[in-house]
Amino acid sequence: MVRLYPLLSLLTILFFSVGVGFSQCQDCIPDTNCSSPDGMPSVCPNELDDATEGEYYSSIATFYMPSNIEVDGIEASLISVSLASMTGVPFGLEIVPNNATGVYYPSSGENHGCVTICGTPLVAGEYSVALTVDVIASAFGFEVPVTESFSLPFTVLEGETSNASFSASTFSGCSPLEVDLINTISGPGTTYLWDLDGYGLGTDLTSSNPSVLFSEPGEYDISLVTTVTELVLTQLEIVSLSGGWSGDPEELFWGSPDPFFNINGDGIDFTSAAIDENETPTFSGLNIPLTYGSEYSVSFYDEDLISANDYLGNAIFIASAPGEYTINGGGNTAIITVAETISAQFEDTETIVVYDYIDAYLDVDEDGYGNSEFPVNGCDPELEDSVAFNGQDCNDEDATMYPGAVGTFSGIDNDCNTIVEFDEEIPTYGCTDEGACNYDIEANSDDGSCEYESCSGCTDPLAINYNPEALIPDNSCEYLECFGDFNNDGAITVADLLILLASFGCEGDCNTDLTNDDVVSVADLLEILAVYGTQCE
Repeated sequence: MVRLYPLLSLLTILFFSVGVGFSQCQDCIPDTNCSSPDGMPSVCPNELDDATEGEYYSSIATFYMPSNIEVDGIEASLISVSLASMTGVPFGLEIVPNNATGVYYPSSGENHGCVTICGTPLVAGEYSVALTVDVIASAFGFEVPVTESFSLPFTVLEGETSNASFSASTFSGCSPLEVDLINTISGPGTTYLWDLDGYGLGTDLTSSNPSVLFSEPGEYDISLVTTVTELVLTQLEIVSLSGGWSGDPEELFWGSPDPFFNINGDGIDFTSAAIDENETPTFSGLNIPLTYGSEYSVSFYDEDLISANDYLGNAIFIASAPGEYTINGGGNTAIITVAETISAQFEDTETIVVYDYIDAYLDVDEDGYGNSEFPVNGCDPELEDSVAFNGQDCNDEDATMYPGAVGTFSGIDNDCNTIVEFDEEIPTYGCTDEGACNYDIEANSDDGSCEYESCSGCTDPLAINYNPEALIPDNSCEYLECFGDFNNDGAITVADLLILLASFGCEGDCNTDLTNDDVVSVADLLEILAVYGTQCE
């Protein structure tokens, strides 16, 4: 039988292409540049981007299916490739192929296809799309049906609330689902009005942070109107003034004070205009902003044109709510009018999704990866063990074994790739540096024992102190000093002549410059010819 598993692994994206409805995604156009250098099927890109919970996601993948492939030395034609079943598609996503049937015929020239994956994923997690595919291949004139099952990992990241006024402890889950609603705008003068879509009976809809229990599955639109108000002093009416205003020259002629006031506190320092000849005036049309809970001092004065203004005392009040308030102090009485105005208003909505069934797998060891042999309803209230949205664990009884796990040097396949390697192997201690004298080829854990002295020495065979047992050069090589003996073999021979000729014309620091004139020339050639054939002593 033709073994097609390598093919099927590469065609995973193709089979992630049918299933939950075709209403949102737009049609895709295959990228005909998608191919592979080895003639095997390929996917472009070879890895899907992660999605984010609550955020719209859209991605296009093109797959290349050659008409003929070679697997294990056997050439086969791909007649058709189709999906038999698929489960575990992340909630909220739709997958639309350019071929609505999900069946492709590579041997008939249908070598490229594509899928659009789109929608708004509703539940974060590591998913595993379980796929079963039917392939009909032709080898040696026979049609061979092949059925394979495998999984496609897909990640939905935890999302963040996008509105300005509130967040939730969770935006999705199994019923009954308790959700804590948390406002993000607070402070004096802030009020809240929640719309819980018919849920939360008995809940104070004006509470700042209510908790709501959703007992039935469905989608619920939760909205909040947040109103921020501020206090404004709009009027001050003097009912009576203290007697300190009389006795000035102008009062002797006109007989009445000319009062004005100053209000000070929490960054406010406002002085009104004076109202002439009126002991109980009303200052209206004011627009003085006040802060909830802050203390203010109102000082009263009599304006005198000739002498200094008379200070008549002050009254203290705390701004707490709108209304009319009587203030007293220093013999003065006044009525102030405080109004409340809206300075800002926010209205936001979020969707809470409640499920009664979620495809999941038992995760007994709670490492975030489930056991594919035990699919369960993740919303089953009778479940005693944890669950995961994927079935990729290779050992659900060991929390150190899951895809991508770090090795524990225990001789087990921690990362579930079917190979015990590297940091998974039981440690054999020794020197792991290949450049050390005591390098141990069987060691996989360095014990700090590497040393570099015992095997160092002169490694040049032409040196007079050459050490054939030395492995590491230590710059200790020594050579006979013999004029013209460039290769240090103890004689001036053709070999030395050829070395000089090879560097003929060299300028600067040249080993063959016998005349020390910074150039290898005819003069140097004459020098070596003069000693040609001699033996070094």
